[in-house]
Amino acid sequence: MFHLGLSSAEATNFASYLLFRNPTEQRTLANIRRAGTSNNPDCLDPVLGHCNERKDEWVLHTGESGLEISLRSLKWLGFEFKMDLKNGTGFSSAYIGTGEKNHDLPFMI
Repeated sequence: MFHLGLSSAEATNFASYLLFRNPTEQRTLANIRRAGTSNNPDCLDPVLGHCNERKDEWVLHTGESGLEISLRSLKWLGFEFKMDLKNGTGFSSAYIGTGEKNHDLPFMI
């Protein structure tokens, strides 16, 4: 069986997720300057960056069967990424929010 997606272990590891935004991490910026961005996965910041993102800003939930993964932002309420491990390539993401940053994060933990 050919599998293009993440394994169960990889899907439940925050290090497997990258942010599609202008990079801010110094390590990411150095990789871009050195290698260029063409076909280079190092042009994206990890979800848990060293300076801007913290683990408590994200919630990773595994479905009852262990085949559905949901990653939600607590900093930007309304953003969710979903992945179906059964199909291997099925994923979606959406942001349905007000565009306001959640400043009450310390009280949610």
